[in-house]
Amino acid sequence: MILFVLGCGLCLPAAGAQYKTVLTAGLTALRANDLPLARRSLEQASKMPEADAMVWLGLAETYRRSSEPERADQAAARALGMAPDDPRVLHDLAMYHSTTENWAAAAAMEERAARLLPENTEPVQNAIGLHLRAGQPEKAVSLAQWGIEQQDSTDLRLLLAQAHLAAGNPKPAIEALEGAIKVQPYEERPYFELARLRMSLEDFAGSLETIDRGERIFSKSPQLALLRGIALYGQRRFPEAVDAFLRSAELAPGLEQPHAFLGRILSHAHDRLDRVTARFAAFAAATPENYLSQYLYAAALLEGMGPAVNPETASKAEALLRRSIERKEDFADSHFEIGALLAKMRDFESAEKHLKRSVELNPKSSKAHYHLSRVYARLGKNELAEAARALHEKLTEEERQAMRSGMASETQPALSGVIK
Repeated sequence: MILFVLGCGLCLPAAGAQYKTVLTAGLTALRANDLPLARRSLEQASKMPEADAMVWLGLAETYRRSSEPERADQAAARALGMAPDDPRVLHDLAMYHSTTENWAAAAAMEERAARLLPENTEPVQNAIGLHLRAGQPEKAVSLAQWGIEQQDSTDLRLLLAQAHLAAGNPKPAIEALEGAIKVQPYEERPYFELARLRMSLEDFAGSLETIDRGERIFSKSPQLALLRGIALYGQRRFPEAVDAFLRSAELAPGLEQPHAFLGRILSHAHDRLDRVTARFAAFAAATPENYLSQYLYAAALLEGMGPAVNPETASKAEALLRRSIERKEDFADSHFEIGALLAKMRDFESAEKHLKRSVELNPKSSKAHYHLSRVYARLGKNELAEAARALHEKLTEEERQAMRSGMASETQPALSGVIK
């Protein structure tokens, strides 16, 4: 990370012309990563009477890049000693300590800068994030509360909620998110975060109430529609969950996540299966290089085909699954579906290969062990068939317990493509 000072040639202090020239030469060399020249120039500047915090910041970075951590820290300490109340220097020191992953020191520097600039919320937000990275949630809570007293904002209240959660206190986190909604009722993210938090606490009714409030304003929000689907799934209201996931997918046709959730509950689509299949077909056509889109379209076709083999549908699904495997060989579900399909088509040896690969990639899948046990039986591998059946029975109950919490826990990373 390059320190702020490297881009601050116009910010040099009033000083002698020679000092400015040597300092500028050193910082320019450092920017170009010419460490020998940077070192010579900056060390020369540091010996001049006009030497100030800027030269020591430059030396700290030069020594750090030269793998001299002790000298780098000493230079950083000199910079702090020369300008302990300069927000610019404190911010640069925070960046320096972040580069060395000394998050606690970085947080301390950025907090000092923030408290010197109470009218500016950016340093406060940066410091809160650094405290959280340093594993100091209580300090993050305290600073967020101070920042809100100086200048209330949605971002600070969201960070306050995050800090409370990191400290293991969901109730004040909920209060902070409700506060964020009051501060700015026409911003979507607080509704999303509050609904997601309540869902993580298995308060599905509370999550749906928050989503209702949000959707009164953001009626075409794919992320709120997606959360609605997950909350409805948590209440075992499967047909309504399918509708919510479909709405999310139709609002954001290029987004993977609602399509993926629909794929998980295809068995609950029933009279909506044609609509789901059409959505998956459009997704597959729009993203032909996406392994998931090819798999989902095939899975919907197979769900509609039922237990009997329709040669045309089976051929189309097989081609899609092979395409999915070409794009991502280590995706267990594609191997499972093609293995189950090949077993239906009585190609048991090929089915065994794909089902074994599915189990290898996802040994906790009960359905893969079940189908593999049937294929083993068809091939006369009775001991293997019995072992696979036993694993299927053991894993079935475990999957039922894990699915409910697992869907909610995946929402945040999966929605990174939607939230701005």
